[in-house]
Amino acid sequence: MTGAYRHVRNPMYLAVLGIILGQSLLFGSWGLVAYAVTVLVAVVAFVKGYEEPTLTETYGRQYLNYRRNVPGWWPRVTPWRG
Repeated sequence: MTGAYRHVRNPMYLAVLGIILGQSLLFGSWGLVAYAVTVLVAVVAFVKGYEEPTLTETYGRQYLNYRRNVPGWWPRVTPWRG
């Protein structure tokens, strides 16, 4: 693994959520906060229901080892060097 994926398994999804939440702060919009929550629920459902099972089936132990060492949603402070 390289880059952001050594710290967290879903950096692109987190970036999108960060952008939406940043816009909510910029515009003072609770509607955007509600939208961010909706996006979060949809993304987590997709990751848990499709992405993780597919990656486990495709890469097996290698992906399971990665999953054990790199959190999905809260970034590690130090990069994983697996």
